[in-house]
Amino acid sequence: CEPVADWTMVESHWPLISAAVTEALQQFVAMRAEEGQTMAVDLRANCASILKELQAIEARAPLVIDAFRNRITDKLNKLLADLGTRIEPHDVIREIGVFTERSDISEEIVRLKSHLEQFETAMQVEEAGGRKLDFLTQEMFREANTIGSKANDAEIAHHVIEIKTAIERVREMIQNIE
Repeated sequence: CEPVADWTMVESHWPLISAAVTEALQQFVAMRAEEGQTMAVDLRANCASILKELQAIEARAPLVIDAFRNRITDKLNKLLADLGTRIEPHDVIREIGVFTERSDISEEIVRLKSHLEQFETAMQVEEAGGRKLDFLTQEMFREANTIGSKANDAEIAHHVIEIKTAIERVREMIQNIE
């Protein structure tokens, strides 16, 4: 750009330039606000989807323990009958207890719910919270992974996949927040 030699020409056109720039900035701010509101609606929908899948997991988790107890009891009874041997009930209970402890996902469920609540709170803050939302998204993904690895159940695994898909959509949106 060459320097303007005649400042009087700029000064005489300044009211038009100023009005055009002001109008453009107002439209830009309005567009960004609308985009933010649309994004917030989508983020909340994804969080609601995560919570719905998490509630299904929470309902299913106790059934996994019961199914394991029934499977191990049936297998042991069949095996012991074939061998003509007996096993003490407390041994079976101990094994079921070990399985239950290893596959307990209650802490992860509580933490994931907490992250969802914190996410909603962070979204309500006026200032940009992209980093905090990104961190919470990472934590949600970590909890979902742990649930998936501990659950030992195909139905829960399906719900975990749905949760991880929703978290990934959230993560992609969060990348656009300044």
